[in-house]
Amino acid sequence: MRTQTHNAMTLANDQTFALAKTLNTRSSQLAAVCCFLLALLMLTMVVPTAHAQVFTPIASAAQIMLQTQSDNAAFLAKKFGVDPNSNLQFATYIDALGENFAFTLQPGSTYLGQPITMNVTGTFDSRSKTWKVSSAGSLAGDNWTVTSSLTISVGETAELQYVESQSELDSNMQILDITDINCNGVWHANNQSGGKTLVTYGHSPCVGYYYGQKVWVFSLAFNVKSGNDRNSTWSSYGNSLDGSIGISSSGFYPVDGGRGSFSQVIATGQQGCISCGNNSDSN
Repeated sequence: MRTQTHNAMTLANDQTFALAKTLNTRSSQLAAVCCFLLALLMLTMVVPTAHAQVFTPIASAAQIMLQTQSDNAAFLAKKFGVDPNSNLQFATYIDALGENFAFTLQPGSTYLGQPITMNVTGTFDSRSKTWKVSSAGSLAGDNWTVTSSLTISVGETAELQYVESQSELDSNMQILDITDINCNGVWHANNQSGGKTLVTYGHSPCVGYYYGQKVWVFSLAFNVKSGNDRNSTWSSYGNSLDGSIGISSSGFYPVDGGRGSFSQVIATGQQGCISCGNNSDSN
């Protein structure tokens, strides 16, 4: 009787040990699965998707600023003529939220041998997704004011698109139809790392109107590259269909916002070319 009882107790202990071992193994497996799922969740939260990384607010503000600098150069050329000997130097600023930008022509600048000033500001309205840009300047005492409106959208294929209208205002702040310009631009991103765009490129065809009649076509092309973790360098080239204008600009801006600069030359372009400078940088 004692032997049977002992055997029964031994069997029960063995079964209890086996059950405990099985439960312990399953607990370890469950814990491993939970740890893996938790790590995966944290990774998803920390590392955004590639699409979300493409255009930061500052990068978006910079693209609009680049469009605006070419717009102003085209306006200057159409109003006063080109001057290939004037290498214009500008100081720029983009705020840390990417909601405002500004650029100013350096004091003492000349164009066509005459003193010139220019101040440009841009403000983003998040509700309407529209940039409101105001440009004011003077050349040898001839003052001007230009306003622009650029409505943006971010596409599903890493594109920043915008439609623009630009008009010169007279001294009574009324639109002068002779300088009305409409542009439809698009930016692409083809490489990014760490949440910052490394390379973007864009193209913007613009059409000028004289009292509602199309009179000229202007083509703009842009490149932006992040040379390091702090600054993005950029270049742009614009060309009018009739070859009367060719605009070449280059500069930099801090990827986290702040002060930058660019230089600009306004000369003649290539006649009959409406895609000069247009590219999809592959470097």
